[in-house]
Amino acid sequence: MMVVVLILMIAVGNLALGFALSAWRMRTFPVNSCGTSVIPAVRPVETEPADQRVAAPADSPLPLPKASNAGERLHGLPQSWLNLLQDVAQVNSFMEAAIHVLRLKVGAYRDRLADLDGRVRGCLQKSPGPDISSILAEVAAANREWLGQAREATDHLCARRGSLGDLESVASDLEQVLLEQAAQVETTCSNLEILDFQSDPFQAGKRLLRELGRLLDLCHRLRDAMQTSFVAVMQQEQRLRQLDPRSLVDGLTGLHNQAGLQNFLDDFRLSQLAQPRSACLAWIAIDQLAAINERFGPRLGDQLIAAVADVISETLRTDRGADLACRVLGNGFAAFLGDTRLPDAGSPVERIRQSVAKATFEAANERLAVTVRCGLVDIDSRESLSDMISRAQAVSCGNPGDRGDRTWIDQGNGPQRVEPPQLKVPVRSFNLSA
Repeated sequence: MMVVVLILMIAVGNLALGFALSAWRMRTFPVNSCGTSVIPAVRPVETEPADQRVAAPADSPLPLPKASNAGERLHGLPQSWLNLLQDVAQVNSFMEAAIHVLRLKVGAYRDRLADLDGRVRGCLQKSPGPDISSILAEVAAANREWLGQAREATDHLCARRGSLGDLESVASDLEQVLLEQAAQVETTCSNLEILDFQSDPFQAGKRLLRELGRLLDLCHRLRDAMQTSFVAVMQQEQRLRQLDPRSLVDGLTGLHNQAGLQNFLDDFRLSQLAQPRSACLAWIAIDQLAAINERFGPRLGDQLIAAVADVISETLRTDRGADLACRVLGNGFAAFLGDTRLPDAGSPVERIRQSVAKATFEAANERLAVTVRCGLVDIDSRESLSDMISRAQAVSCGNPGDRGDRTWIDQGNGPQRVEPPQLKVPVRSFNLSA
C-alpha cells in the first residue's frame, strides 16, 4: 500500500512540474498558430561604416548554448583546444568543439596571411629586397603552423569515427575538406620554395602575392565549410533556436548569416503548414571581388563586401517581415523573398542589382567598376538550404559567356535573363582604403 501511495505522489509531483514548466515556456517564448515556439527576430548588430570595416569578424567565436555535461563529451581533446573553449563558451559535443576551434584557428591564419599580403604590397611599391625574403620565411612558418593544426584536427576526427552517431556524415565531410585543403597548401608551399628573389625580386614578389591569394581562397572556403557544418550540427541536435542571437549575425556586414537564414526559413516553413505561402531565394555575388582582392588585397575586399551589404540592406524591403538579406558565404549574399511568386521576384532583385551598379566605389583615388550577378529560384519545401543556395548560384551564372551584371531566373526551363526595367535608385558613394 505504501508503495502505491509513493508512486501516486511522484506522479502528481511530475504532473505539477510539467504544468509549471509549460507555463514558464509560454511566458518566455510565445507560440504561433501552429503551436511552435517563436524566437523574436534578430536585428542586425550595429557596425562601423562600410568603408571602415577591414577585419573578417565572421571568423570570431560563436556564442554557443551551454551544457553541463560538456566535460565528459570533450574528454581526450588537446589542452590547447580546451583552453580556447574555456575562454569562449561551453559546448555540447565533440563536433561543436572541433568546428568552434577550427573557426578560431583558420580565422587567425587568415588574418596572418592578410597582414603578410599587405606587407608584400608595401615592399613592391618600394624596392623588393631582403624584406620580402623575410616575409617569405614568415609565410612558410604560418603554413607549417596551420598544417600542424589541420593535421591535429583530422587526427581527432579519425579517432572519433563510428562514435558520432547522426553527425558521422558532417564529420566525414569536414575531414575531407581538411585533407583536400592541406594537400593544396602543401602544393603552394612547394611553389614558394622555388621562388628566385636573387635574379628578379620584383617578379618573385608578384608571384608570392599570387600564392598568398590562393592560400587566402583556401581559408575562405574552409571558413564557409565551418559555417555550413555548424548549422548542420545545430540542426541535428535541435539546438539552432537556442543560439545566442549574435551567432545569427555576420560580424563584418551586420546581415544575418547562414544560421540566421536557416532559422528564418524554418519559421517560414512552419507558417506554411497553416497557410500555403510562396517564396523565392536570390543569390547575389560581386562580379569583381576576386580581381579586386588580387589587385588591392583582402582587407580592401572586406570593405567592398561590407559596402555592397549596406546597399543590399537598404534596398531590400524588410518591413513586411517576410524578406531577409544575408551573407551566407564569404563571397556572396542571399535574399529571401517571402510571399513572393517567382515571376514577381525579378523586380526587387533588379532594384538591388541596379543600386549596386549606380553606386560609386573608390580606392587609391580610382573609381572601381563594381557590379553583381543575381540568380533567382523558388523555394522547394523538400530542399535543404545549402541545396537551394547551390541551385541559385548555378542560375546566377546565366548562359555561357555571360559577363555578369545580370539577373537570371529559373522557372523550370533553365536560366532566363530578367529583362531589366529602368528603376530610379539612389546613388551611394563608398571610399575604400587598403
